[in-house]
Amino acid sequence: MTASNVTQMPHARIGAAPKGAVPDGTIPGGAISDSAAASGDSINARRRWMGVLARADAAALRDAARGLERRPRYAFLREPEVGMVMVRGRAGGAGVRFNLGEMTMTRCSIRLENAPELAAGLEPNGAPQRHGAAVAGPEASGPGAPGPTPAPGPVIGHAYVAGRDKAHAELAALFDALLQVPALGPRLLDTLVRELELEQAERARRRQQRTDATRVNFFTLVRGEDAEEK
Repeated sequence: MTASNVTQMPHARIGAAPKGAVPDGTIPGGAISDSAAASGDSINARRRWMGVLARADAAALRDAARGLERRPRYAFLREPEVGMVMVRGRAGGAGVRFNLGEMTMTRCSIRLENAPELAAGLEPNGAPQRHGAAVAGPEASGPGAPGPTPAPGPVIGHAYVAGRDKAHAELAALFDALLQVPALGPRLLDTLVRELELEQAERARRRQQRTDATRVNFFTLVRGEDAEEK
């Protein structure tokens, strides 16, 4: 790889994620879009799913995209590009920072163009709308009646993934945008993100088991004369 096709990206740290970073070393692609809620819960939820998407297998995201009921249309704000980030650590896990080394990372940003079309016919919780049902009572009309869910405008999706897989970065950015659509997000969280989280947790458990099997415990032995002196 030559310097002409490598982009220098921001620093990353191990152990303590920087402000605005996704857990487990994944860094989001810039500021939260206007379509995302500014509350802390919404930001934490987005960090969660961006981390899950970044750690997912590209094949799983590809299958999920093929299974969507309506085909999303989107434009690139930043086409997938491969770059380098400096991974940083802390001495002893909480001490002075130091540069551990560089790693390859791919980033992508997209703008979802047909969010209103994707959300058509769905309630905010992802369930189909019931048409033609009569609603009785004064709450059904008048100034106090709840209005229809506003159609979302263009939604921005970002992704930073480890490695050089541009297709993975593109799919992760696409699902980051889809998860921000009110009528689609809850359903994708309960299905796609939940399933990916369980798979990743199981992989981590198996990896920990393999690590534990190779653990060596060291003991300090006290000689008899040393014990008598004490």
